Amino acid sequence: MKLEVGMFVRFVTGFDIKTDKPIVRIGKIENNNECCITINVFSRQIIVSLKEFEELKRKEPSHNIIDLIEVGDYVNGYKVTSKDQFLGIGNHDWYIADYEIKSIVTKEQFSQMEYKVVE
Repeated sequence: MKLEVGMFVRFVTGFDIKTDKPIVRIGKIENNNECCITINVFSRQIIVSLKEFEELKRKEPSHNIIDLIEVGDYVNGYKVTSKDQFLGIGNHDWYIADYEIKSIVTKEQFSQMEYKVVE
């Protein structure tokens, strides 16, 4: 697939120090040239080579952000419980469309940030 400016990507941005599990984030391609791409994640630019990106991506890039969201991720502060054309979120079976998405926290990000009171 040809990478284009404006596409969304789900990729590894690092590893959790404690568990060594990958931290996966969703970003948007801002620049693409012959050697590398620039991805905007949390208003921070990450520049990776095309070869490195192929190793780090977790799903095929898409112009539709819903293609990259997985059950277990958090959208607009609610856990994603189902997915097809729309996302089912929270305990109330609300459904939202792509244009209603304001924020995303991947399940990998959430597990890396969470503090467990009881193990």
